[in-house]
Amino acid sequence: MSSDDEEEDDELLFLDTYIPSTLNQFSDLMEMEVELSKHAKGEKSVYNRLLATTSSTRYINNEDNNGQQEQQEQQQQQQDDDDDTVVVGGGGGVVLIDDGHIPDGMSKGEWKRLVKEKRRAKLENKCPKHIKKRYRSKAANR
Repeated sequence: MSSDDEEEDDELLFLDTYIPSTLNQFSDLMEMEVELSKHAKGEKSVYNRLLATTSSTRYINNEDNNGQQEQQEQQQQQQDDDDDTVVVGGGGGVVLIDDGHIPDGMSKGEWKRLVKEKRRAKLENKCPKHIKKRYRSKAANR
């Protein structure tokens, strides 16, 4: 029966112990700052399990893939940036279409043509609304 008493005591102690659920609930900020500085230096810290560390992320196994993905994203951004720029007739200057203003040295007709071409290119990649709604409803039901 002594083991039952010990278990009850342990359970009562656990129930009476305050366990903070967020870092804002810690009262000793100085201690927390010391622990955070330890964490920043890479030393073991009490808060390692509470803070997002690279060892606890789910992307550990994909570190090599992340480098490749970053390169692909940079290339995609460069291509997108190239799509947004238009070389003006004889001036050789680069103008952003997304600016919304007609650049100097360009007639209204040329500007309209460029804007229409840009819109057509956008429509080619557009997902139909009924398919988009279907994807959203499937994602909401997950």
